[in-house]
Amino acid sequence: MVARFFLVRHGETAWNREDRMRGWADAPLNDRGRRQARAVGEALAEEPLVAVYTSPLSRAVHTAEAIARPHGLRPLPFEPIKDFHFGAWEGKLRSEVKTAWPELYRVYETDPASFQAPGGETLADLHARVLQGLRELAEKHEGETVALSSHAVTCQIAILAILGLGPGKYWNVKQGNCAINAFHVGPRGWVLEKMNDTGHLESVE
Repeated sequence: MVARFFLVRHGETAWNREDRMRGWADAPLNDRGRRQARAVGEALAEEPLVAVYTSPLSRAVHTAEAIARPHGLRPLPFEPIKDFHFGAWEGKLRSEVKTAWPELYRVYETDPASFQAPGGETLADLHARVLQGLRELAEKHEGETVALSSHAVTCQIAILAILGLGPGKYWNVKQGNCAINAFHVGPRGWVLEKMNDTGHLESVE
């Protein structure tokens, strides 16, 4: 028996457009993000979802609600898929971060496995909590299909984790807003089926 997952990044926020660091700060969906959420909900409407899990941050919760609605489900908060904690960087423009922490930002871009913002977590911390969370859900939902509504960094690290890769490959995975990733786990372990699929967003302006 396999457990199947659809992992979705949340819809667009104003902070995405501004290139502002998000993390655990609660930036809501903008109008385009809400349209994206409806589109991803429609894309997954025919899938046999038994549960929809979400990061507790509102941008993920509202995306999860759009996914859950066609199935008559309510999203379930799930802390392991919360966004990466950027600490003191959260709420700041990327340009501001580069100016205030030039050496640390260089580490973030060139050696992400060694990176930790002041007051934040490491990508290894995120890797561990995401993988543990996926294992927990896989055991709980053997033979079933679930959806997860999460964040760019968390989705990137989750994909690396199921492929047996570490956080040092963080920059090798891309995630668009409301992108769909699909994978399952069974006797052969974790299998990635689809990554960063945004085809369902073609009509979203």
